[in-house]
Amino acid sequence: MTFRPAQALAALAALAAASAGCGDASTGGAQRLEQALAQSAGQVDQGTVFSPIAVPLSEASPHRLRVRASLRLTVAGETRELRLRRTVDRGEGGRFRVVASRQMIHPGGNDDGAEEGREGVFDGARFATRRRFAPWVERETMGQDELRFLRDACALAPGLLRAFGDYLALREDPTSDEILAGRAVRWAAVGLDPRVAPKALDRDALTALRDHVDHWPAWVAATHRPTEASGAIARDIETGQVVAGQLEVSGEANVDGAVGAFVFRVSHAVEALPKGASFALPQGVMAARRRRPWRMIREVMGDDLAPAYR
Repeated sequence: MTFRPAQALAALAALAAASAGCGDASTGGAQRLEQALAQSAGQVDQGTVFSPIAVPLSEASPHRLRVRASLRLTVAGETRELRLRRTVDRGEGGRFRVVASRQMIHPGGNDDGAEEGREGVFDGARFATRRRFAPWVERETMGQDELRFLRDACALAPGLLRAFGDYLALREDPTSDEILAGRAVRWAAVGLDPRVAPKALDRDALTALRDHVDHWPAWVAATHRPTEASGAIARDIETGQVVAGQLEVSGEANVDGAVGAFVFRVSHAVEALPKGASFALPQGVMAARRRRPWRMIREVMGDDLAPAYR
């Protein structure tokens, strides 16, 4: 759990009030600290502390989104491929379920590599996640973590369009309008505009972009130069958001001085939410608010905690 400034202030205020009449550090102090920490949870005004998080297709009707993507990179005759798979079910009242996986493979080789995965479910009030083969753990929703999780699960295709947008030429077809997930969309054919050059950035700036969950498209744009692009995308006529489509971009990548050939492929498929789709939290999910053992708190805080209980 991320301990945010406003919550820290609430915890300190509660702890100060509790410690004023404390006696024995091993009994009353422990109980009072436990009570102060427990009472501090949830004492943040979300409207004033957290800015709204925009989630793609938030206005769409209940639907299932299937995202399939791959990145193949060949450097010095050696090829590696990263494959991503995501299935996102969206229901009424903001409910959702995400199943995601990623796998690094060696095309033509015998070792396909280990497949990693992550899942998340939000039932409209409670949010839980797990990594593949790990237990389900309920997460706090106070910091809008469920919206960040959902936004990131849906961000792959829009992110690639942001990364390569300057290189792409879109030719809309006014006769292609249709309704997908309850939204009016228009299809556009994707082609290449080769007149654009990558933006030059130093290594530190590139690293900062690459390692940032929101800014990675800028890193891709600065290190990958497309020479071919094809596909078709359907965008919401009202908002411009990507709803469906297929895109393939290939060209030359220059990362940390290593030059190689890359191929990006991504598909966005939307269908009606299947009957029986469930947004219930799994049985046996571990609670988000677990009791904090006094021994653990004492070991972490050490002498900083002692004066308040003398």
